[in-house]
Amino acid sequence: MQKVNLDPNIKNEFKSLNITENFSEPVLEVSTEELPGLLVYLRDNKNLRFRQLIDILGVDYPKRVNRFDVIYLLLSHEFNNRITVKTSVKLDEALPSVVPIFPVANW
Repeated sequence: MQKVNLDPNIKNEFKSLNITENFSEPVLEVSTEELPGLLVYLRDNKNLRFRQLIDILGVDYPKRVNRFDVIYLLLSHEFNNRITVKTSVKLDEALPSVVPIFPVANW
């Protein structure tokens, strides 16, 4: 597995983006508004090609205002890399659908 080569200018395009690492894999946290654009960027960027959505997870933190974390696990077969994308939402907040970006999300 290669190290994920994120463009250092990615934070200029996605203002809410926060990048951390977990077990040597990047974790990208982004606002719900910027989520679709970030997923398209990760899928279509020729240096990344995260074309497979592996899983969507939800984690409930009842004491937080943005109570739910929604987590997207992506895989790049071409570069043998994984990346995690996270966003947080309130109890009554809707997320934009990722089905147009990753049709497999329609399950």
